[in-house]
Amino acid sequence: MHGSGKTRLLIAALSATSLFSAQQAMAVDQAVQPVVVVIEGDAVPGVGNVTFVYNLTLNDNGTCYVEVDTDNADTTIDGAILKDSAATLYLQEGQAIVSPDPGTTIDLFDSMWLNLSGNLSHNFDLAGTPGGSLDDLTFYFNTNWVAQEGDPVLWAGAPAGTVYKSSYETRLANNDLMLMLGSCDVPGFGGSFDYYFATYDPGTGTHTKLYMTGDPAPGTSLGEVFYNTSTSGSCFASGSEQFDFNNNGDLIFVGRLSGASVTTANDYGIWLNNTLLVREGDTVSWDPLRTWDYVSFAEVGINDNGDYVFHASFDGDTSTDYAIVKNGQKFKQEGDLFKGFTISFFSSARVDISNHGDVLWYCDTTDATTQDELVCVNEKILLQEGVSQVGNSTVTQIDSSSDVQRMSDNGRYYLIEVELTDNSTLVEREGAVLIDRGPWDILGGADAGSNGTPMLRGWGSLAPSSTATLDLMYALPNSFAHLVVGLSAINHTPFKCGTLVPNTDLLFLNIPTDADGNLSFSATLSPSVPSGVGIWAQYLVTDAGACAGYSLSNGIKGTTP
Repeated sequence: MHGSGKTRLLIAALSATSLFSAQQAMAVDQAVQPVVVVIEGDAVPGVGNVTFVYNLTLNDNGTCYVEVDTDNADTTIDGAILKDSAATLYLQEGQAIVSPDPGTTIDLFDSMWLNLSGNLSHNFDLAGTPGGSLDDLTFYFNTNWVAQEGDPVLWAGAPAGTVYKSSYETRLANNDLMLMLGSCDVPGFGGSFDYYFATYDPGTGTHTKLYMTGDPAPGTSLGEVFYNTSTSGSCFASGSEQFDFNNNGDLIFVGRLSGASVTTANDYGIWLNNTLLVREGDTVSWDPLRTWDYVSFAEVGINDNGDYVFHASFDGDTSTDYAIVKNGQKFKQEGDLFKGFTISFFSSARVDISNHGDVLWYCDTTDATTQDELVCVNEKILLQEGVSQVGNSTVTQIDSSSDVQRMSDNGRYYLIEVELTDNSTLVEREGAVLIDRGPWDILGGADAGSNGTPMLRGWGSLAPSSTATLDLMYALPNSFAHLVVGLSAINHTPFKCGTLVPNTDLLFLNIPTDADGNLSFSATLSPSVPSGVGIWAQYLVTDAGACAGYSLSNGIKGTTP
């Protein structure tokens, strides 16, 4: 061990560590500290007191927007969108908004999406339009009008007379490219609701159609198209978690087919751009005796590297017929054991994947009903019903519907809707909580082993006297891991067929991994730890099946605030 007085102080703090045993792994990790963003009863200046929490969005800076309802007696102005807390009002129902029709106001909020620049995409219902319910559905970039029901569609090549109908959902990339999921009416074509995905570029004003009812469906037999019949029908699943759009403009979505060879047993699939990933009737890759069904209910996610996740169901035993898939491989399945629980259901909550490959997921378990809901990232429980604490309150319910669980693209921030019960008064209130993983950079250097590529993540604020946790996942089960901690990086290559990222200031040897190849290692930082100090860490795992007998996790770097 070497370094200045500051670094010796920090190393001393990190030396006071303790491993979680299998039983202790179920305890609440003190490095995970949820904070309330908004909660029922909060006063929204000029609007009212919060009564319900609805839609959520956040970005890589931890900026949050939350849609709420209030107790305002006038139901035309009782809804609001808040920024970061109830104290900052962004938009209110009844507020005037620019559109081609003078005098319009916001009637209802729907979807919203926040990008890194702080811009938002929306779809609103308007009040005060000339046609009432025939022309009140819109898309907006911030508060700038983009498209409206009843108006001619704005993308090139649309048949004459094609007009916008419903507006369902939006996404917004960091370059401000806006994705719109809606419907239009093409004269003489299909039903009156012809679904589409289209983009809008605020910089150029350009609208571009991506996919639409009746288009040939990529990866299918000749003549199969996205659902097109003489009656109304959805060719794209319009649930808010049934499509996703990354910052490179890649689109993953659930689609429905029609054609001579299409039946109700093979009419839904999941596409990533023009690649058909899975279709009803396809064999489940890890269980060749089962086939996918009910893909129509799938929830999907994609990151900027093109990695994807989805959850969907397949035939057979109903206690094991639902799974989360990451890049074509099983990630979790109903019936799996997880942290001592048996997974029983995934619900319609969002499944997402960060740009570093972290998977956000929700499940019900077979545990007692007061503690059976979990929100997790990778192999870590973020929140557990009946266990997790937020200030002086217990999380007594985790919302499992759409629009209520969000992860930032960088995997640092998590915004989740919950019910909180005050531990003193026992009053239950609905709210949104934010979890910050902390100032940890995820680095390279990993080298795969027999159980895949070990993943290392750091948790905790690294503030004086705080708890920091290092989670190792996907190492060789029942093996030994060796933790390297340094106050600088050396990036030594090659090292055991990978890269040794930290300097070897401190070593913890022969730490046992559990039966799943995971372990957690925690430390309490000194109350006098200095600001601005970098802490690098990485694991080596004894693994005879790996190159040179060791696999390596990625490196990480934390910086004290």
